[in-house]
Amino acid sequence: MQYTDGLETTRLITRFVTRDDVPAWLEYCSDPIATKFTAVAGKTPEEMAQYVIDTTITRYAENRG
Repeated sequence: MQYTDGLETTRLITRFVTRDDVPAWLEYCSDPIATKFTAVAGKTPEEMAQYVIDTTITRYAENRG
């Protein structure tokens, strides 16, 4: 899969995540209901947010969907 940055509609513009996005993911990763089926066991919300971003960046680099 080839990731594309900057897709645009009248209401949305996409962009690749960066490590600067970890704080934005922290609220989501702090919610036990939201992460019930996605949480990485034994990780703090901060570690989980970092893991999500790092995994996504790796997927970009490896062109994995």
